[in-house]
Order: sequence, then structure tokens, then C-alpha cells
Amino acid sequence: MSNTAKVTWNDALGRWEALFNGEVLASRRDFKGGIDYLRNAIEGGFNLRAKKFNVTKIEIVNAPVEEEFDDSDGDAQIAREHEVFPINERFAIMEDYIDMVSQFQLASTVVTGEGGLGKSYTVMKALSANGLRDVGSMEPGERFLAGRGYVVVKGFSTAKGLFRTLYENRNKIVVFDDLDSILKQADAVNLLKAALDSYDTRIVTWNSESSFGGDDDLPKSFEFTGGVIFISNLPKHKIPQAIRSRAMCADVSMTRSEVVERMRVIAVSEEFMPGFEVEHKLEALEFVAENAHNPLITELNLRSLVNVVKARAAKPDSWKRLGLYSMINS
Repeated sequence: MSNTAKVTWNDALGRWEALFNGEVLASRRDFKGGIDYLRNAIEGGFNLRAKKFNVTKIEIVNAPVEEEFDDSDGDAQIAREHEVFPINERFAIMEDYIDMVSQFQLASTVVTGEGGLGKSYTVMKALSANGLRDVGSMEPGERFLAGRGYVVVKGFSTAKGLFRTLYENRNKIVVFDDLDSILKQADAVNLLKAALDSYDTRIVTWNSESSFGGDDDLPKSFEFTGGVIFISNLPKHKIPQAIRSRAMCADVSMTRSEVVERMRVIAVSEEFMPGFEVEHKLEALEFVAENAHNPLITELNLRSLVNVVKARAAKPDSWKRLGLYSMINS
């Protein structure tokens, strides 16, 4: 029996697949680096499914011509941007944008990038540094006295729900944290376009013929004088252009090497796991860096480092095996 996996590009699913006897042993969506990933995983002996069938080699049997491949993600452009603006500088730029929104010098900013690497934490820290309070959990009277604070909205929202949120917080900063549902609704995007426009007076109007039902306390239109911050795990190009054009966008998506680079900054900060010894945190960081490109690790983020630090502190004799297992299964 052949011990070679056939590697083909699955156009329908948009990914490379390593096939053996009709079964997918491994797959990868990265068009340019996918073959190298599969080769390292299978020929390097890291892929458990390949080891099960004693598959030790790959053969490329179907690949689109690279020049004809639709690089809709703009990988080349993103790579150039990352060369000009390293990851820690992009986080600093993001904080500057938050400052501008906090001081009502900017109507909106969009923060994009993978989850688990400190986007939300950095945004909240920057808002607090500008003297703004989280009024979301306050009683109505407290909200009024708090003045121009900020409110965080998560989960799911309809267009009508968005209209209420903007109205009730029309003089505050609204942080939409991983609330991508509103970016996929045409009515919601139109409301945001009005709230974030560049005019001196921004009027948000509900033009639908349908009533608000039980929401009779809502007006048909109002002036929005606040700001909006979007925090999204979506890639930048999937944010509606109408929103991006009305905001300053900070893309903090990262390569594996950039994730480690960002971790090096976070790990030495006083706020990061203050109850753990610095030596343990640094040892865990170096271990994560050494294993960052292990093909068995499908996702690498700050939670990976947190778990390894905990293992280092609790199990000094076996922490590396525990840490690696945690990174693989996160």
C-alpha cells in the first residue's frame, strides 16, 4: 500500500487537502504556505492521522496556477503593511486612535485581528486612561451623572436593537466588542453610516415603515454626538467598506512570529498575571516561542501563554509536556 498522501487544492472549500484512500488527513487554508505546512506535518511525523496510516510523504497532484489565484485576502499587501508597521507599533497606533475617539476628535475606529491577543483589554485600558468610566452596568441616574463614559455591547443585536443602543448612548462612546452580527445587516450598517458620518450634525433615522412595537419610547430620529469603537475578530477586508471609510482602522492581525513578539511585551508588564513569579512567566514565554511553529498547534494566542505559565508554576517537573499538550489542544 502506498504511503504517500495526495495533496490537492479544494476550490469549493478554499483549502489544501492531504488525501489518503479518500480520507482527509490534514488541510490548510493558507494558499501560499499550505503545502509547506502539510509537508512539515506529514513528512515531519507530526500529523497523528498520517502516522495512523503510516503515511510519510506527500505528492502534489492538483494546484492552481499561482498567478491566476484570486488572492482576495490581499496577503501580499498585508505582508508589506506588516513590514512597514511592526505589530507593537500597530498596537500603539490603535491606542492613539482610541485616544482620539475618547476625546471626541474622531467619530469611530475599527480594530481587527485574531481573538485572544489583547485587543479588548488594550481598548478598555486606553479608554480608562482618558478618564472615561464604563457606564454600562450603572443605574440610569448614575449614568446621567457619569456623563460621557463608555458602554460595551457584546453578543447579538438586530438593527432595531442597534438603534436603541445608539439612542440611549447618543453622547457616549459605544464599544461593539465581537458584535459582528450588526456588520452583516444592511439596515444596521445604514444606521451606523449615519452615526459615523463626517457631517457636523449626525442624525440617525429609522426609516422603516414598521413601528417599534413595544419600543414606543424611541424617537424616529435623533442626533448622535458620541463615538463608536468596533473590535472584531474578522479580517479587515470583511468589514463593510462603508464602515471602514468612516473610521480609522487598526489591523492588529499577526503571524506566528508577531504573536510571540507581542507576547514578549505583554509578559513583562505588571498587569500580566501579577500573582505569578516573573521567572516562571519568562520561562513559559521562551517555551511558547520555541514551539510557536509546531504544525500541531492550530491556534496561538495569549491564552496559550497563560496556560503554560500556570503549568510552570504548578508542576515544575512536568510543565513542558503539560504546556505543549495545552497548546496543541487549545
